[in-house]
This record gives sequence, C-alpha cells and structure tokens, in this order.
Amino acid sequence: MVEAKHIVSWRRVLFALMYCFILSSILYGQLFSIVLILVVLSVAHVCGNKGDYLLGGVMGDFLGGTICICEIVVLVLIATRDHIMDTIEVAADIFESESNSNDLQSMVVELYASDRLRPIFHLLSLVCALRVWCYFVGPPDMYDREVNKKENEEKAD
Repeated sequence: MVEAKHIVSWRRVLFALMYCFILSSILYGQLFSIVLILVVLSVAHVCGNKGDYLLGGVMGDFLGGTICICEIVVLVLIATRDHIMDTIEVAADIFESESNSNDLQSMVVELYASDRLRPIFHLLSLVCALRVWCYFVGPPDMYDREVNKKENEEKAD
C-alpha cells in the first residue's frame, strides 16, 4: 500500500489522458472526446472527494465502484452522442449569431427558446433550487459536517 501512491504520477495520468483522447478522437471526433474526458474527470473528482470525506482516503472497493460509475457515464454519453453534439451545435450557432449584439437578455431568451437547450436550463434551475432549499431547510452538506465538527471541538476545548 505504501508504494501504491508512488505508482500514480502526473506523467502516467497525462499519458492515460492522451491515449484516451487520441483513441476517442479517432472513434467519435475531437469535440466529443473533450466532453467525454471532462465528464469522466469530473465524476472521478467528485467520487474521490466523497471517498476521502467518508473513508479518509480511496479504498479498493470504492475505487472499483468509481470505475463502474465512470463506465456507465461513458456508455450513456456515447449512446446520446448525437443529441449532445446537436445541442453543442445549437448553442454555438446561438452564441455566434448573438455575439454581435452583446445583449445578454436576448442571448438567454434565444438559448431558452431552443428545444434542445431548454431541458439544460430546467436542470440548472432545479439544482439551484435544491441547493437553496438544502442551505435553508435541509440537512448540512456532507462537507460542512466535518468543518462544524472541528469547530465544535475547538469551542469545547
């Protein structure tokens, strides 16, 4: 276990990223490869933070579960690739057409009018509403509990 942390180096991570980018670019195109890599890195980062918080590090079973989640995310993204690429193209067209006007309100209205982008706005609205609800009504965020625990211990001393 002590030697395991020395096996993962930035050189190996960059090699793996380049290998995945080249292979997925050949199969799916460069733009979609960037989307795949960014989403997988984001999921791995979130899972790593949660594992570090809950377990004090990343254990083998948790790492295996994270790998399975990343595989599922990649398969879902590949299955919906055409819709994702169409959405990116619609957003790019809207940004290009509205770039001359510099009016933020008209750009947002145009983006919301798109049938492909409206669900993204709804998802973001729901996430924001959930965060506000959790902040005022819900239980504390899992990362806040540890901070509060340390603060309470300091106050007790």
